[in-house]
Amino acid sequence: MQYSNNSGQTNPNWSFTFTGMDQIQTASTNVIPSEGYYEATLVSNVASTEREGTVEFTCRIEGGEFNGAEVTKGIKLPSHANNGFVWKGLFQSLGYDDPTINAPQFNPNPSDWNDQKVTIYWRPGSKELSVYRELRFYGAAEFNRKKTRFEAQQGVINAPATAAPKAVTPAPSIPSVPNAGQGLQGNMSGNALLSRLRNN
Repeated sequence: MQYSNNSGQTNPNWSFTFTGMDQIQTASTNVIPSEGYYEATLVSNVASTEREGTVEFTCRIEGGEFNGAEVTKGIKLPSHANNGFVWKGLFQSLGYDDPTINAPQFNPNPSDWNDQKVTIYWRPGSKELSVYRELRFYGAAEFNRKKTRFEAQQGVINAPATAAPKAVTPAPSIPSVPNAGQGLQGNMSGNALLSRLRNN
């Protein structure tokens, strides 16, 4: 493209072939949800090809401000990390009951999980703040308890500051002046003093 500083006009005689535009998401569809507790649908769970012993989970948030936004996080298998509690939360979120989960040989089928409703906690990561993204699953009771506490804390953090109450100082009482006119022509009552001041 050519541009002439003298004329102040651009030359529109240029061409370029764009390919693959249907695969590019616009900024409006690539929304990163803020930290919080969400109802979601488990979209996929696949073994990571980059990190051994890790399953990549993708969840789509259902309802609210971030409806339709997807969050993704890899979770290591308990054989590779001390995180059995994370997996138990996932199973509870998927609706498995505790006797089933606690059976000596619990062997769930991950292909049954896709398109299932789940309840999650999500925190986006920030390289600048050295904060890792977090995706946790919770059963209904634990989810409701944690969500209520989180929202209450957010309410306190986001509440407008209120001024500290000020102490009210009572106005000083003025005692009656029985001899207010001393030095102003002898003994004078308060009323006489006021009358005299008005006349001056």
